Amino acid sequence: VISVEVAQHFKSFKPFAAETKRILRPSGQLVFVAHLATSDKSYEKLREKQLLIDNQEIDILRPVDEAISAFRDLNFHINCFSIGKYIFPGFNKWIEQIEGGAEANSNKIFESYVDGYIDYYAFVVTSQQ
Repeated sequence: VISVEVAQHFKSFKPFAAETKRILRPSGQLVFVAHLATSDKSYEKLREKQLLIDNQEIDILRPVDEAISAFRDLNFHINCFSIGKYIFPGFNKWIEQIEGGAEANSNKIFESYVDGYIDYYAFVVTSQQ
């Protein structure tokens, strides 16, 4: 199963992990990528920067450890690694071009990456059934 740019919209990773467990065959894999908060503390910092839009269920950016725990709690093997250095610099250049320069409001996302509050992650989750 492959999921791209979806997990940052979840209020909880537990239903995602449970559905993955239901549909994966033994030794099956889920690969997903998403930008998430780097920790509980950074999640609160993102709220201060007004980058979380919970009421509209857009870019909720739960902490990465919550994703890892949700899958480990269901006995999945999970490998998670940062790929932000390959994503955010190019994203920032694109935003500057379409939004009119370095003062663009969406640059808060790149600033949050540079400050260590968000990162872009790749997950490889394997069923151990």
